[in-house]
Amino acid sequence: MIIRITNDGQYRVTTDEARFLSELDEVDDRIVELLERTEKEFHDLMSQLLDIAHKNSEKLPPESLEPSEYVLPPQDLSVFEGYQIFKGEGIVA
Repeated sequence: MIIRITNDGQYRVTTDEARFLSELDEVDDRIVELLERTEKEFHDLMSQLLDIAHKNSEKLPPESLEPSEYVLPPQDLSVFEGYQIFKGEGIVA
């Protein structure tokens, strides 16, 4: 069996293929679980952030063009986008 590791080249598997695939699958499943848990926790926190904003403010009419001191991201922000936005001191410093 030949495998490829992105940016690292191709490799020939030299051990039992079934055991090799089983080991890969076990770690792969753990990665998926971690990312799913992380994504759920991220979206829960995004909901909390926006709930605080909604509960402590009143919506202005759409034609209002007041300057904004803070810009909060949308509810449907992806985890990947969140990593780009929420770093260092976050968005509220």
